Parts: sequence; C-alpha cells; structure tokens
Amino acid sequence: MCLLLLKKDQSFAGRPSDFRTPHAYNIWKEREITSLEQLIHSYAMRQSYMSGEQIGARRLKMEASAAESMRDEDIAAAFEYIPAKATQHYRMLVHKAVTHDIVNSQASANSISVLQLSSFAKDLLKQLSIAWRISASYRETCYLDVINEYYEQDLLSSAYLLDAFGKVERIIHLMSPMEWLVPQYQYLLDVESRIEYRALGCTQDAIEELDQQRPETSDQLKRILRALVINDASSPVVTKKPMPNVPGRRQEVMAALEPSIVYRCECLTRQCFGDEAFISSSLDGYAQLAALVLRDYEWCLLLFSMPLLEDGDRRYDIAGIVAEIETEHLYANLKRHIDQFGYSAEGSDTEATLELCRLVSKIEELHSRYSAAPLTGIDTRRLFKETVAIWLRGIDREKAKWAENALKQDSSPRELDIGKHSTSVIDLISCFSQQTTTVQRLLWPDMETKAWFLTEFMKNVDISFKVYASVMLKQFMACLSLPVEGEEARSPGWNSMWNRRKYKEQSLNLSSSTQAAISKLDQSHVVGITAEACIKLNNLAIALDKLYELQEDLGVRETMAALGGDSRPSINGPRPDTFLLSFKVIRAESLEMYKNQYDSAADTSTQPYVKLAVTRQVNSEVTKRSTFGKTRPAPVGVANPRWNESFDLQVSSREEFLAPLEARVCTRDGPKRLGFREKTRARAFFAPPSELAFGVDGSVDVVLDLEPTGHLLLQVTMDGERDDVEFYSGRMFRFLERTMSDMQQRIVEQVSTGIHDYLRQILVAQPARYRASRILNSSYVGIDRGIERSIQFLKRGGHQAPATIRVTQESCCEALIPLIDYLEDSLHTLFVHLYDDTANGVIVKVWGEALLTLEDILLPPLHGTSKGSAKALTEADMQNIFDCLDFLKWYFGGGADKDGISEDVLVNRKYQELHMVREIYFMTSKELMDAYMQELRQSATQPSEET
Repeated sequence: MCLLLLKKDQSFAGRPSDFRTPHAYNIWKEREITSLEQLIHSYAMRQSYMSGEQIGARRLKMEASAAESMRDEDIAAAFEYIPAKATQHYRMLVHKAVTHDIVNSQASANSISVLQLSSFAKDLLKQLSIAWRISASYRETCYLDVINEYYEQDLLSSAYLLDAFGKVERIIHLMSPMEWLVPQYQYLLDVESRIEYRALGCTQDAIEELDQQRPETSDQLKRILRALVINDASSPVVTKKPMPNVPGRRQEVMAALEPSIVYRCECLTRQCFGDEAFISSSLDGYAQLAALVLRDYEWCLLLFSMPLLEDGDRRYDIAGIVAEIETEHLYANLKRHIDQFGYSAEGSDTEATLELCRLVSKIEELHSRYSAAPLTGIDTRRLFKETVAIWLRGIDREKAKWAENALKQDSSPRELDIGKHSTSVIDLISCFSQQTTTVQRLLWPDMETKAWFLTEFMKNVDISFKVYASVMLKQFMACLSLPVEGEEARSPGWNSMWNRRKYKEQSLNLSSSTQAAISKLDQSHVVGITAEACIKLNNLAIALDKLYELQEDLGVRETMAALGGDSRPSINGPRPDTFLLSFKVIRAESLEMYKNQYDSAADTSTQPYVKLAVTRQVNSEVTKRSTFGKTRPAPVGVANPRWNESFDLQVSSREEFLAPLEARVCTRDGPKRLGFREKTRARAFFAPPSELAFGVDGSVDVVLDLEPTGHLLLQVTMDGERDDVEFYSGRMFRFLERTMSDMQQRIVEQVSTGIHDYLRQILVAQPARYRASRILNSSYVGIDRGIERSIQFLKRGGHQAPATIRVTQESCCEALIPLIDYLEDSLHTLFVHLYDDTANGVIVKVWGEALLTLEDILLPPLHGTSKGSAKALTEADMQNIFDCLDFLKWYFGGGADKDGISEDVLVNRKYQELHMVREIYFMTSKELMDAYMQELRQSATQPSEET
C-alpha cells in the first residue's frame, strides 16, 4: 500500500508539496521506493517460512487498481498500525527513552563519559521509524531537540548536546538539508535557533564580564558555536569545499551581542576616566582606553577563536564583532573630545599621547580588518604631529637642565669604576637615548613625519653637545693650567727638572752643553698631564661613539634613504642657495714677527693666532665686517705655527658667496696685567675658491700670500645646507671632532714646545758629541757607567711592569736621556688614563712634531728676522741629527719589545722626506738641478714603458 501510494505521489510520508523543488522530491521518491521494495522483498522471504494466515497478507496482495479506487478515509483506515501523527508519537518515545536511559542514569554513571540510549530503545525506535516511515533526518533532529530541552534545564551537560550535533552532522553529510522535507528542514532550523539563542546569551554574559573569563571555561561554548556553523541547515559545511558565507548572519549575531558590548565599553570608559569622562582636556585616559580595547580583542581571540572561523563564514567571530563595536565606540568618543578641545595635547602626558597615536593606528587597522566602512572624523596624522611637536618642545625645554645636571653631578671613574670617562657624558647621552625606545615603538604615518621629528630632535642634541664639548674644553684647559681665551698663562708650578730627574740620582757626569740644554728644557712650559685632563678627553671620545650609536638606533640613514638619499628635498621646503662653508686653518709659513730683543718666554707677541672675517653689503652704501673665526694662540717660538682649527660660515645667497673674506695673523703685545694691544702682523684678502661655485660637497686647498710676507694654508669645504637630520648631526659630529682634536693638539703643542727647544739646543746651539748608536741588551752589564731607564709611557696600564733597558754613553748620547725622561713624565699618563685610540692619536702627533722640529733644523727659514739661529750643517751635525732621529723612532716604537707605535705609522711621508734631505743635503746646485731633470725625464717616459 505504501509503495502504491508513493507511486501515485500520495504517500503520507511525503508529497511533492512538502519539498522545495520537484528535483528534491524526485530524489527523495527514488530513495523511498528503493527502501520500500527492499523491505517488501525482505518481508516476503520471511513469510515463506511461516504457515497460516498472517497479519498483513491480505494487504500485500491488494491490487493497485483497488488502491486507486480508495478514498482518503479508506486509506487512513488501511494503515491501522500507523498513528495519525507519527512524528509526534516518535518524539514522545525518544523523550521517554532519553529520560530513562540518560537523564535518570547520570547519577550512577561516570561523569566524564556520555551515556547513550539502551539497545532496547534503539531497536524499538528503529522498528517504529521503519514502520511509521520516519526519515533519518527527523530522527536525529528529534534526538537533538530532546537533548537540548534537558540541556536548557541544566539536567544535561553540553557534552550531550555536542554528541547530538555529531549525529546530525553525519546525516547532513549524507544528504543536504536543502533536499529534506520542508517541515523537517524547518524543524532543524527551529532547534538550532533555540540552541543559538542560549549560546549567544552565554556569550553576552562572557563579554560583560570578560575579565573574569578563562579559556578552559569557554571551551564548551566555542564548540557549540562551531557545531552551529557546521550544521547550519541553511548552509551546512561541505567536506573539502570552502565554508559558505551566509549574507546577513553576522549582522544578526552582532545585533544580538551589541548591547552587551556597549555595556562593556561603558565599563571600560568609567575605568579610565572615572566620573570625568568628556570633561577633562587631557588625552591620557584615551591611551589607556585604547589599550584596553586592544586587550579585549586579544582576550576574545583566546576565548572564542577557532580555525574554522578564519575562512568564510564569520558569524560567530566573537573577537571580530567585539573589536568592531568597541573600536567604533572609542573612535566616536575620541572624535567628540577632539571636536571639543582640538588636536593640541597640552596638559597631557606626552608618552601617553604618543602611545595613543600608535594605538589609534592599530585600532584603525583592526577595524578595517572586520568592517568595510572606514573610521572617519579624526586626522590621525595631525594628532600625531601635534603630539610630536609637544614632545619636541619638552625636549627643548629640558635639554639645558639635562646638561646642567649631568655636569653638576659628574663623578670621576675612580669613584664609580666605570672605565676611563666620567658619568656626565653617559648621563647626558642617556637623556637623549631614552627617547629612542619611543621612536622605535611609534608607528610613523609616513617617512616625512619621521624625518621632520629626527631633524628637530637632532637640533637639540646638536646644541646640547656643543655646550657640553665647550665645557669639557674649558675644564680640560683648567686641568692643564692652560689660559682660557683672554687670560694670562699660569705658571706650571713644578720644580726644576734638574732637581727631580732620574739621572741626577745615577751620578752620571754631564757635560756643560747638556746642562745648558737641560736648563733650556726646564724653562719650557711643560704641561703636567693629569688624569682629570685625560677624563675630559675621554668624555668626548665616548660622546662620539655613543652619538653614532644613537644615530643608528634612530634609523637616520634608513629614513634619509627612503626620502631619496642625496636627492631628497629639504624637510621645511627647498633652500637651494643656502650653503655652509667650512674654513680649516692649517698652518702658516715664513712669518716675520719674532724679535731677537724680546724674551720669547715672556713676550706674548710671539704667539700668533689667525682671525677670519667676512665683509657683507648691508645696503647700497653700507658694508658690515664681522669675524666668524679665531684660532687659539700658537705655542711660543714656533717658526711655522700650526693650528688645524675649523670654522663655519653660513652663506644664504650667491651674493654672500662672493662676499670678500679676510685672513689676519695677529699677536698681542705685553702681558695682560699691563694691558695688551692686538697687532696685525700679516693679512690677505680672498674669495671662496671658484671651484666650489659649480657644485656642493667639495673641498679645496687654498694657499694665501700674506702681506707683507708669509703664507697661510687653508682648506675650504662647502656643504649644501639642508634643513634635515643629516645636516645637524654632521655639524654636531664635526664640532665634537674639532674640539677633541683641539684638546689633543693642545697637549701636543705643550709637549712639542719642550722637544723643539731642547733639540735645537743640543743639535744647533750647543751640539753634543755623539758616538756610534746602538741599543744594548738589558742583560748587558759590561759598562759600569750605564744608566737604567724604564720605557713605560707606551704601556697600556699602570699595573704592568715597564720594560727596563740600559742606556749608556755607548748606546746614545747622554744629552738625549733628559729628553726621554721629559717624554716619560709627559706621556706615560696618556696611556694609563686615555683610551687606546685617543692616546695613540696624541702620541702619533707628538712624533709628527718631533719630525717637524728636525725638519726645521735641517731646512730652517733663510730670509727675514725669523731665520733665527739657522746655519749650514756639517757632516758631524748631520750624523748627530739622524742618530737622534733613529733613537727617537726606536723609542716611540716601544724599544726592543716593539710594542709601541707601529712601524707603518712611524715611517710616514715626513720621515721619508727627512731621509731624502739627508741624501741631497750636501749636493751642489748643479747636482740638484741635474737630479731634478733626470726625475722629470723618468716620469715622462714611464707611461710609455708601461704601455
């Protein structure tokens, strides 16, 4: 009968009107016919083994024509064993089975395992489902419905609900819900809606009390939401296919959760602002609020994230929904605050506001990840730049205090065991380097904004360390008893060398010429190099190293490269005609200012200095002359003074570039206590080299012819001035390097003055008798008149035992022994208290001055009153000079150990030139001309020979 009615499309189990489409009905019909035919065949086979009249035998043999003539009432009466509402009766039986086998048995069962229906209940329900034509989709949905009923009453745990979902999932994978009967499809939708309503209610409770939630407590809720997505009757997940995305479902879930999320936002706002929300102009609370919003998002990701929610349907992406609503709520409040108080963050904590700018950028990015509608109404770049400007103004206000406090609380390395520098340099560096953490953490809106900040920041660093370097220089000169600009030189304040030298204790008989040389050496202004002076020099060396590290940490090079490198525009607009000219005053030659009737030790007129000035046109009739550079006074009695000092001149137009420049060599007459007057000894007018007019970033050497006599060597460099970080950092580094070089040069000058005077005395004025030069081994004891000397100034530390040698009259003239003692007293402190690179730099310069002194002796000035005691040298004099040179080279090289200055540095160009002078010194003019012409011919033919 069921089969016949099904073929007539009149089956009570399903008719065409019960399906969405005819195609779905036909598929179901074919399955149902196949199932019924299998049941009939199975039932007929069983009847052949039975005897007598059996129930249903008559109905099996009913003809199709008889069924066709039956009315609906007759058909209903024919199914006497199928109730009128079979599905309702089936649900009642499932409810009783679940109550008996699961709910009532929980107390005696293991709480971990999920109980199942008994075998009797399963068999009974299976027979009834066959007899009553109950589909599998309805059976599993009915079981899910009953389990959910007890779950809502808290009589069953969520594990039973997930188990029931698993049964539904298996049916859905076999047959899509779109092919189900419409009533059964709607039944599943209704059951899932009730489950979803409860799950969203639990989610609302979790959001409102988000701080109290833990991942382990939300695990079952996540699994239920996942099951709802997988078993969604409207768009179930299909294996090996992308997850479908149901339009509008996310908005429905968001609408359900929005009241709880808004309540959460209000709680966070009260937590950050208290009762003063939207009243205070400070932005500090918003930084905290933004951090809490991002924290809520991260916490929701941990509580509700599932891999299934990351591709396709995001209806239950709780973290994304919370992030979208909370970010919009925060953004709206922040916009209201800015509309009321403006973008200026005055009164706010700068770090908090900068953190807010960073967090707002992250919030905008987070919102765009979940919403197609962008957040608008706040100019985040303007807010960022306003905050950075306040930050820079704060640094500008504090930089003077930083430098003052660093210098005021300065402690020496002996007190803190921090190396060879004092605390002031580290304290000042730390004040600026502390800002780098914030710079690295910020999300800069663009490279132009970062470059603008770095430019303004480096301006402050530049100013602070210029002040610091100037103070270090002043303290350095005080430590060396050197006069500050405009003051009279102070007495060195130490006893005569004769009374303190080592050789007096050795009772070596000294010749009268040597005693006269020692007296001359005693009269020189020997510098007492102290540990405090070395600390000042070390401070600048450390400052340079740390500032280079600071520049690297700030990412200056990367930022400039991102803006175009050398072709980048100026940060504050183009300035094509603005340049920075740098003039380095190197040395003067052939000056005539030394007067024999004056005592050079007391007459300050023998200490020349150079002044640089520029004359600019104020208007058509008025010009203005201004001095932009002045060197320190050169040491007393130097024939060709060296300064090696640099000065900057800013040129803002091409007209200023062509303005006349003046260089003057000046002296001061008389000591300061008697009043002094500046005298111009020589001068020269000049203009910047024409080569620099055709391009920037060039360097040209200029030799000025002074009037009335002499020459001045300058090095002129021009840099195109850009208002950016590289310009200010470069200017700062140049100033520090110049100051450091100046401090080194002052030590060198003081030491070299004694070397110069002493060598001239023993080699020119009163030459001593030399013997064959040789250095004896330290174990040699055959000469009783030997004197032990400790060569220790090149040793790196004060704890290392110095190398001891025997210096005898057989190995070196006794006249050099006081000079060695002089160098020991002057230079050993450098290697104890200076860092290696700095100490080596000073020692190399002292060696260079010794070479220049010997050059002045070999090739003295031969014109004017400045030629001094120049005279032609004999073979013996030449031998004495080069014996002295060899011994000094051996000494600076570290003696027999050779652990001093390297050979490559000692044998420099000047050293080689001196040996060349020795070869040609006694040649006649004709021989010199012939040798010169031969070299010209060789240089002319050499290229062709190479070809």
